Amino acid sequence: TVTQDEIASIKTDTYIVGDKSANILWVEYSDLECPFCKRQHDSGAIKNLMTKYDGKLAVVFKHYPLPFHPLAKPGALTAECIGEIGGGNKFNQFIDQVFTKGTPTTAIMEEVIKALGVDAKKIKACVDSAKYASKIDAHASEGQTKFGVNGTPGNVIINTKTGKYE
Repeated sequence: TVTQDEIASIKTDTYIVGDKSANILWVEYSDLECPFCKRQHDSGAIKNLMTKYDGKLAVVFKHYPLPFHPLAKPGALTAECIGEIGGGNKFNQFIDQVFTKGTPTTAIMEEVIKALGVDAKKIKACVDSAKYASKIDAHASEGQTKFGVNGTPGNVIINTKTGKYE
């Protein structure tokens, strides 16, 4: 089990989709370059469960860029910078659209940035600064140390009332 303080920590410094006080929290440790993460995204499973359990399920996306995926960390940095500049909805739209389009190449990320209507120059400056690198590393470390995640997608379902998780 995890404590209420640990649950609060998991929810901190991330973007929550759904009711922040939902009884069930789905934490997805993911890599934008991971084909299995894309498959999970494309399956629609999470969206279907969000609809089915409206108000009872919240989802957070945490970065877990695998070291052998050279585009995963730049993709994660881009997502975080979009979140800073455009907010949580733009962050989640970026994740969704990159998975929909495929591997997060520079061209695909630029296309999605343009489609989202966020300032590409500000995003580039933010990404180049790598200001979110430690946050991304912390997400991966959290998944690994708290839940034993060692690959992607790493999915953890937490009962926010009891602290029990799978």
